[in-house]
Amino acid sequence: MNLTFKILATAGALIIWALTAQAADNARTPDDIVAMHCVACHSVGLLKAPKIGDTAAWEERANKKAGGLDGLLASTIKGLSIMPPKGSCADCTDDELKSAIRSMSGLE
Repeated sequence: MNLTFKILATAGALIIWALTAQAADNARTPDDIVAMHCVACHSVGLLKAPKIGDTAAWEERANKKAGGLDGLLASTIKGLSIMPPKGSCADCTDDELKSAIRSMSGLE
């Protein structure tokens, strides 16, 4: 092997390693999940979806569901109306979904 190939192979391996390490260190935040999976409907209240930041609308829904925030989480996991199960975030954990709901709703 010539020296140029060795240098390029090493550089490529280091780049892949760095990107993999960075991805492992950068866990998804609630805002990441909202931006990727929720904002399309919840930013504008599409088909009566509660808008991001409209705590009163979210609280009304939480009060209708047994368990409040846990009821909202259960609806999110199951899917509701046109919202797909887990709000289309199939690989989100329940804790991640709950944090995203908190982020959008302002509920604790």
